[in-house]
Amino acid sequence: GEARSNNDKLKSQLEAYGVDTTVWGTGGYKTIDHLVKEIEDQEVILDFNEDGELTRISEVVAAMILCIHDDKMYRLKEEKQVFIDGRERVRPSAGQSVFEKMKLGEKPDEAILRGIAEELSIAGEIILNYIEKVENIADSKSYPGLITKSTTHFFEVELTAEQFKSQGYIEEQADKITFFVW
Repeated sequence: GEARSNNDKLKSQLEAYGVDTTVWGTGGYKTIDHLVKEIEDQEVILDFNEDGELTRISEVVAAMILCIHDDKMYRLKEEKQVFIDGRERVRPSAGQSVFEKMKLGEKPDEAILRGIAEELSIAGEIILNYIEKVENIADSKSYPGLITKSTTHFFEVELTAEQFKSQGYIEEQADKITFFVW
């Protein structure tokens, strides 16, 4: 089908530019199908950097989510992701609770609000504080061998007592379930 041909086209393109995809889809790494979907969903673009190397370019938003509950300050963190094939992935975090890839043309505050709504199913007004923007160029943690240039917009978010769920939050997606805990 069409998905298969997009997958094969991308694989050939990657290989032509010296990206070895043999370990993709093993361990905590994502598959070519994941990358095809990111491109189709306009979450990333593939382009060439100044040195002519194929580069995955993404813009992300990240929020540290806090809540004061019973006079205690809580910080939400992603505990783990469990894939449908049973693999588990624990992502290191420098205190960020929610990460979301921005779509083409989306503003950072729109993206973080969408991410919080999707990942935590939180309703009501959400108070955002924009902290800073950080650019990073490194080998991709999801797609080894593929250079990734990411721009991250950092926010701090404080939830209200009504939005606080002591047991945490669960996001169910087609390919994985993500668990968030305080």
